[in-house]
Amino acid sequence: MQYATAFSRLLLFITLLLFITSSACTKSPISGKIEWERADLKKVIYLLSFPTYESLVSPYQGTVLDSAKVDQTGSFAFSKIPGNGFYALAIQKTNEKYPNNLYNDDPNLSNYLPFVFSGKTMSLTANANQFQKTARWAHPDDVNAQIAELIVTRNRAFSQHLANLEAVNEENLIEQHKAHYEFKKTLFDFALSTPNASVALLAMRWATPDGDFERSSDELFAFCQKWEKPAGSNVMITQLCSKIKNGNLAAKKGDTFPDYALPMSDGTLKKVHSLLGTRLTIIDLWASWCGPCRIENKKVLGPIWEKYHSTGLQIIGYALDSDDRSWKNAITKDAADRWLHSSHLLGDESPLFQTLGISTIPANYLLDKEGRIIAKNLHGEELIQWIDAYLK
Repeated sequence: MQYATAFSRLLLFITLLLFITSSACTKSPISGKIEWERADLKKVIYLLSFPTYESLVSPYQGTVLDSAKVDQTGSFAFSKIPGNGFYALAIQKTNEKYPNNLYNDDPNLSNYLPFVFSGKTMSLTANANQFQKTARWAHPDDVNAQIAELIVTRNRAFSQHLANLEAVNEENLIEQHKAHYEFKKTLFDFALSTPNASVALLAMRWATPDGDFERSSDELFAFCQKWEKPAGSNVMITQLCSKIKNGNLAAKKGDTFPDYALPMSDGTLKKVHSLLGTRLTIIDLWASWCGPCRIENKKVLGPIWEKYHSTGLQIIGYALDSDDRSWKNAITKDAADRWLHSSHLLGDESPLFQTLGISTIPANYLLDKEGRIIAKNLHGEELIQWIDAYLK
């Protein structure tokens, strides 16, 4: 009898263990409940992965792994996740043909939620109208808590710098560039301050969704200096930092400006370093057809020249022009003939622009007396204030 009782207890224990194990195995790794108020949204949640850095949270680039229907109560669940890594959940409109279309134009309205899966079950609540903005994980781990903080930071920066921008025109182009830079800077700063490499990658991707680091080479160098070695096995960081090794990035602060031989407006050929000012040199990259550049000539560079040329300031204008007459007429009309000018007159095929790794104007580099880049792409009042402080 005692043997039978012991055996019964053992059998009961095994049964309970199998039940608990079975229940744990069938529990969904990703599930949630979503408030669904809009009829124009499909009641389906798509699970996406991203094979490369360039595909990360990019429209139409993610790989669709699975989908889960949302029931009448707003609940959904995925039965399996391929493994640990970076994923996103996405909601689409009923007329959207592609389940991997991710909306980024206004982050407050983004239709997807990026997350990192580390093997633990995750439960989500959200509102479909503003999916990314309202999404909340129950008891998130440190990584997903950081992603949530990044989402809030990005939304706030967008509302502050980009939400109310007017249509771009010649008068406000420089201000628009500054607004976009301030938005990006918020995300770059987050990428350098977060303790998690995956979150840093997401911040970098949101800062430069087009993958263009022409005006952000300094930030990319800082990112790779911090993250490339500590996250050496991270394929996406390797892919991102390969841009530095390829040597096609724009010159950054701290670099010595190339001692390029410039074809001057008087027909001579002179090297940059032979033309430097005794204290500061502005390399101004412009064109006769560039309205904001012409405004900068008259309202910013002219007054700066008058105020500081006698105390060691030099300005070297380099024009992305192809017509000699238009170029020189613009110099005269803008009263810019007070400082030095150069152009290869090859338009967009400028060899200097190719050497510098840039393609857009207006742009500038500020060089110290040895020709080192100490600042770049400062315009308008910001440029005036910077020079006032440097040359005071």
